[in-house]
Amino acid sequence: MAQRQEQQPTERTRFLQDEDGRPALGGRSRARQARRQAAEAAEEARAAWYRPTFGKVALLAVLLVIVVFAAQLCSSATPINVTVNGTQYALRGDKTLAVALKESGLPINPGDFISLGGNVIERSAGDPFFAVVNEEETADPDFKLRDGDVITLTDGKDVVEPYDAVESPVPFGASIVGLGAIHTFTPGSDGVMETRTGKVSGEVVDKQTVDPVDLIETRADPDVGDRNVIALTFDGGPSLLYTEDILDILAENDARATFFCRGDAIEGDKIDIVRRAASEGHQICTHSFDDGEMVNGEMSMLTPEQLADEVNRGLQAIRDALSTEEQPYEPSKAVRVGSKDLEETALLAVAPLIDAEVGWTLDTGDWVYMPENDIYDVLMSAKPGDIVRMHDGGDHQDVTAAALKRALPKLAKKGYTFVTLDEMMGWGPHADQQ
Repeated sequence: MAQRQEQQPTERTRFLQDEDGRPALGGRSRARQARRQAAEAAEEARAAWYRPTFGKVALLAVLLVIVVFAAQLCSSATPINVTVNGTQYALRGDKTLAVALKESGLPINPGDFISLGGNVIERSAGDPFFAVVNEEETADPDFKLRDGDVITLTDGKDVVEPYDAVESPVPFGASIVGLGAIHTFTPGSDGVMETRTGKVSGEVVDKQTVDPVDLIETRADPDVGDRNVIALTFDGGPSLLYTEDILDILAENDARATFFCRGDAIEGDKIDIVRRAASEGHQICTHSFDDGEMVNGEMSMLTPEQLADEVNRGLQAIRDALSTEEQPYEPSKAVRVGSKDLEETALLAVAPLIDAEVGWTLDTGDWVYMPENDIYDVLMSAKPGDIVRMHDGGDHQDVTAAALKRALPKLAKKGYTFVTLDEMMGWGPHADQQ
């Protein structure tokens, strides 16, 4: 009996322990634990489903391919209606221009593969056809068509062989338009010539890909509107005999003028005369360096390069005379080169150096001996916008000074103002080129 009592606790102990010897739970506790474990297992299963694996990615890719293939199959199976050269056709399958061409049965000939010189390298190796789909041009056989497209098909175009190219400039020329005393310039530009060598045939051809644009000299008289202005100009100075007398007369009449100076005359005491003219508001321009005396006095006999040199040296003489250490001087680029207008051949060399070539509308003729009264009569005939040509350099410009002294007060009483060329060119068609 005593032995049985000792065994009962032992059996109870076993009943209350699990297989690992830990205390066992009651019935309800075991149920809760079971539910919790089931929930954790379900959560783990869901996480495992969303966790990417190679197998799942592969499966999705296969499904996507199947969907796309099915869509294309449906699309291919659905016909579209297109119009080819005026006839309507129903297209199935790829619905490309190649299919439309085949369906139409039109006798379309492909182009050839040709050399740079136009010789056939291979027959029917050019574009298979030429098509206009609605308004879009193409020669692509795989061009996709849509329902309702209107197509025009014609023979294919020839295809030119590939080539290597070397570019070279095509020099521009010069031309003159209009009539008048003030000549302004629109710059020219070179063209481009390509020398092409075929990569298959070896043929060499020249092709001008860019046309040259001529330099244009536009000639027009001043347009001063309703302004009563006259531009007085003097050529060939400065002169120790006459220029200062003329400056005195201009100062007495509150007149400004333009002096076209010879570069070789701006020397010694005459440098001070040029400085005085500039300080009193007169415009200092070049008449060239030595008026072309190197070739019998004829500027027209100089080459374009010699004319350009005359202009450059004349401008430099003015620059040297009027520049100071504190203030460099840049002379006016309005020039009068000799006594004749520049010709087209000279423009290419001279125009890049200047802003304008200036002639005259009224010539006093004082470059040859003229009586004072004749010069006076010419001056008194001046009208608004006139550019009057006189000389302060020469052998007998005392008559010019005398005629000017008589005429300026009377012209002033008529309401005229005497301006520089820069002022006059600041109005009218030349204003935007200054």
